[in-house]
Amino acid sequence: MPTRIVSTVAGDGTADFKDGPAASARFHRPFGVAVHKGNGNVYVADADNHRIRLISNGQVTTVAGDGNPAWKDGQASSAEFSWPFGVTTRSDGNVHVADGCNHRIRLISNGQVTTAAGPDYVCEPSGFQEGPASTARLHYPFGVAADSKGDVYVADTSNHRVRKISGGQVTTVAGDGTPAFADGPAASARFNSPIGIAVDDHGKIYVADRDNHRVRVIAGGQVTTVAGDGTPAYKDGPVASARFHSPCGVAVDTDGILYVGDSQNHRLRMISAGQVTTVAGPVTDVGDVAGFQDGDASSARFSGPWGVVVDGKGNIYVADSGNHRVRMVSVAPKPVTYLVVPDGDDDYRDADPNKELLPRLRVVAQDKSGGPVPGAEVTFTIRPATATSAFPDHRSSCVVPSTDSNGIATADVLTAGPAPGDLKVEATAAEDKASFVFHVKVNGAKK
Repeated sequence: MPTRIVSTVAGDGTADFKDGPAASARFHRPFGVAVHKGNGNVYVADADNHRIRLISNGQVTTVAGDGNPAWKDGQASSAEFSWPFGVTTRSDGNVHVADGCNHRIRLISNGQVTTAAGPDYVCEPSGFQEGPASTARLHYPFGVAADSKGDVYVADTSNHRVRKISGGQVTTVAGDGTPAFADGPAASARFNSPIGIAVDDHGKIYVADRDNHRVRVIAGGQVTTVAGDGTPAYKDGPVASARFHSPCGVAVDTDGILYVGDSQNHRLRMISAGQVTTVAGPVTDVGDVAGFQDGDASSARFSGPWGVVVDGKGNIYVADSGNHRVRMVSVAPKPVTYLVVPDGDDDYRDADPNKELLPRLRVVAQDKSGGPVPGAEVTFTIRPATATSAFPDHRSSCVVPSTDSNGIATADVLTAGPAPGDLKVEATAAEDKASFVFHVKVNGAKK
């Protein structure tokens, strides 16, 4: 697994409301997060501030919501939400919000907020009802996701169902409404407080089934368990025996790898190739590991991570609800690598045809400050030095997959080649290249 680092994208950790520079902006229990893959803008469902926020170019602004916990459509700046828990973006730039305590799905488009699903009149809106979006009923929807066609999927949490909004109609995709666990045909499958939801490019729907402590998938009219044995605990390993504790967020990247906001384990988990691993958060610690720490992913700390999303570059954004921040997990950049030939190695040296080049070639990988770079891959390749050079017909290259702790790479067996003449070996790693030149002799005498 590549080395990953955790950083804070926005929020100073104070539970409050404040727009402005990302480092000093303030959120209050951000639960949902979404990224517009076209422009990289990050949207946040800032639940206890009853607003939808935007992180762009190092600034945090309010997209919609006046902060009053109520229900009101209209101009985005004066519209009202009541504990928005989830947010998603569509390819057309429109934003959908799971407005949890209003039991509605809202739409933000062109500076206006409208109700996309749920009663379009003031009433006690919670319940369960299919049909036209304007009369359909939801019950504490927490998660929302959009597919490539613009259809919207909802984790209808207290109805224990997954719903779909398409063509002005609301239908049930999976779940019979009983808070329990059952895989099988979608109509009779059972969820227990589904929270997070994601849709991949093939139309598969992934669900963070919180109170079943599992990640589920809906595909081909069937519901199956992707990972988790249902025990609320922490355990990596094969998907069938891995354990989560109240998973609340799920995201899928273009390679089909799943990322899970494992809220009560305070970790970000990954599901890939039949295995569950910890991407960020302590791997060995047990018990309460909640906290705040940026840096190397294996030592980073979260507090109740909920929503997760992956951008087009593979960065993972996390709504770190208990820390009142938006965090990012990214692959650590590889250090700039320079290759240095040890003293005495960058000279003409004699070599017999088809014989091993001795002493074996070495290079030292260093960063720009001169420190060693361990773990760098170095490729040694034999090339002709001139048009009449010796050129080998076998063992013409070797790869040292990882420099040692001192940054040293030593070539495997390389042969000089079958003919006399000049011979050049290039060592290549990252941004740099080093070379060695030999003269191949015949029968012990130079030609």
